[in-house]
Amino acid sequence: SFIRVLSKSKRLMALAPLYIMQNVPDYDSTTRAYYKKRFNWGVSEIANLMFWNRISGIFESVCCLDRPLIQLLGLKKTAQLSCIVGAAQCANTAFTLRPNSVLLNSALDPLRHGRSVVMSLIQTEAKRQGIGQGELQAALGNLLFPLRLVAPSLFTELYTNAQHTLPMVNFIARGSIQLAISSIVIPNVWAKLGHLPEMVEDRYAEEDRMRGRRKSS
Repeated sequence: SFIRVLSKSKRLMALAPLYIMQNVPDYDSTTRAYYKKRFNWGVSEIANLMFWNRISGIFESVCCLDRPLIQLLGLKKTAQLSCIVGAAQCANTAFTLRPNSVLLNSALDPLRHGRSVVMSLIQTEAKRQGIGQGELQAALGNLLFPLRLVAPSLFTELYTNAQHTLPMVNFIARGSIQLAISSIVIPNVWAKLGHLPEMVEDRYAEEDRMRGRRKSS
């Protein structure tokens, strides 16, 4: 079980709630219904949004902005920035008076690397504890099982009950979660990680130095 695996390290146990909270927005399946009700969007507008999301993903995969951001800000601030940007995207979607401004959210996605930061910390600590990748992935999957069970129904119920009075309620909730992660959860988790973030940052710096040497040779 995930408890047996993650309990091998206090750092993994500290990272578990953060990992869960980062995944909460994935289980909101009401987004398209909201776009249709609030903006009167149909298939073509949704397809346009998906197109710009793909463009943003391609840009990110080519430019690999995670390492420059981590070098500039460090792991903690990079994770916090990711949440702040996520909250801004939710606020834009919830309160914009111009539907097309939702497309700007795609342009902000390359600044969001909170999940990769947390995953790198989890993988580094798991390796230090002798936990294999397969065992770790199975434990993380089991960790999210209660969330997969409850969150979709919760988001659907929330939207269904508020769609006529406050249709953007789910985006308000998701943005609030992002702000709570940035201001409360991350500082509390980092206080329990010891030198683990510095270890990951040093590894990244060494990998970048090695990459630079290969390019220059």
